[in-house]
Amino acid sequence: MSGVRTALFVSLAVNLLLVGVVGGAALSNLRQDRVTAQKAIARAPNMRSLMDSLPPERAQAIRNDVVNAWRDARDERGAARLARVEVYRLAGADPYDVAAVKAAFARMRAADGEVARQFQDVVADAMAKLTPEERREVLRNLARQRAGRDRRPLIDDVSPSERRLP
Repeated sequence: MSGVRTALFVSLAVNLLLVGVVGGAALSNLRQDRVTAQKAIARAPNMRSLMDSLPPERAQAIRNDVVNAWRDARDERGAARLARVEVYRLAGADPYDVAAVKAAFARMRAADGEVARQFQDVVADAMAKLTPEERREVLRNLARQRAGRDRRPLIDDVSPSERRLP
């Protein structure tokens, strides 16, 4: 009976260890996804304009939506990355097959488009939660940002004093 009790104890200990390892890995992935998504938001000027236009609590709720969308789009981002690798591989192949490269570019566009669609849906949903004045402020920030980048206003709502001259 003592041997059975020891075997059960060892089995329980091993199972608890495995549960801890798997749970820790899952939490680590969630944390890493959140950090990566936060960095993506920081690099995306349009998302920064959206976040900067809102009160902190509203911006945090939208940031959470973006983080969740980033995590949910993992497979699509992976497919887009693989499609780009395929374009490079085919473009560097000898002999060069123009039809294969064009098809690879089409797959890459479709994969990138799916990722963009998911994030644009998040932005559209976030904008639907804003008041009309908050939406106008977001659009003004985007217009100022774009006017500073390529000197052409995105919308006519930007006053001449806010535009940079060429």
